[in-house]
Amino acid sequence: LLRALPTKNTKNIPKGFVAVYIGQNRRKWFVIPVSFLSLPEFRVLMERAAEEYGFKQEGGL
Repeated sequence: LLRALPTKNTKNIPKGFVAVYIGQNRRKWFVIPVSFLSLPEFRVLMERAAEEYGFKQEGGL
């Protein structure tokens, strides 16, 4: 269901999926279904990450 991508290789992401990265140096990307973004568990993870690392996003994601 999840697959890792080499760094910065996000050009061939299938329709209906998004690439997310882990780590402060963006070294590892994962391709996840867009539907994951609406899951309560995913929201909790995003909130925890924002608390720990901060979140300074301008514009779209």
